[in-house]
Amino acid sequence: MIKKPHQYSASRRAFLRGPRRGSPWEQFIRRLQRCISGEFTVLNSFPQASVGRLIVQSNQDVYHLLDLAKLYDVKLALDGYAPEALADGTRLVIMVPGSQLSRLKPLDTQKHRWFIGAGVCMHELVAAGLEKFEDLPPTLTVGQWIASPRWMAYPTGQTQQSGVIQARVCLSDATPLTLGPFAADDKQALQGWRSQALVSQLFRLTYATELASYLLQSRWLLRYRLDALKAKEVNLAQILLGHQGSLGWLEWLLLDYRQLQFVNDRDCALATPSFTASAQEAAVVNIDNSIKQAFDPDDIFTTCG
Repeated sequence: MIKKPHQYSASRRAFLRGPRRGSPWEQFIRRLQRCISGEFTVLNSFPQASVGRLIVQSNQDVYHLLDLAKLYDVKLALDGYAPEALADGTRLVIMVPGSQLSRLKPLDTQKHRWFIGAGVCMHELVAAGLEKFEDLPPTLTVGQWIASPRWMAYPTGQTQQSGVIQARVCLSDATPLTLGPFAADDKQALQGWRSQALVSQLFRLTYATELASYLLQSRWLLRYRLDALKAKEVNLAQILLGHQGSLGWLEWLLLDYRQLQFVNDRDCALATPSFTASAQEAAVVNIDNSIKQAFDPDDIFTTCG
């Protein structure tokens, strides 16, 4: 008698093959959702790309996200600064500072200095008595405010008007870095090899011959605020002003409310977030690219600029 070949059922074949792995994007989502506290939503408005939105409710969410982003070639963008056009096959997560990141407290009895989490909204600052913020969009978060080229368009050498005296940022390699005042006797900024390498690279860039003419201009024309390192009182945190989320993820900042001044309407109008440069400005573009490389060598954080 001739035996018929064994006929496998569809379910038996699936069992022998194991569970379906799915696309890299699907694998990324499954793994991310298992380890975060924030809410992740898939966005379907980009048919040629894979895009999701994460409401970050813990800075640990960001550390998990960065680990998986490298593994699955996923880019990250701060909400409000995501690229308008995406190449085919792009994988992108838009990050939103969530309400659990809204810790807000004064650091002195006079309420001059404040600890502010990245998720604090402008209306919360106003409610706490910081009335200078009342003209800003009420739902704008501190993380988005600091990242804005519009509201951070301070004149050259005047970054102290932001009131930012210290900031903690998570870099693309998941290294948390605290940036703040820097002086010869201030060792805080040089703790750890990653911090040392970053700070050394930034200060080397301040000696670029091409930078001198831009430091003489009333309006700062570079993407990143390297002029904060040439000020009378050097503050590394202020290099983050207007960075559009492209240098890292802001966790919190310390603000001196007495120093805070807002740029006038004319400065805001000039500060359109366009950083295309002519051939004559190629050297300055190289400086900006070098700053980006120092913070984010893997080019994880992307932006509309």
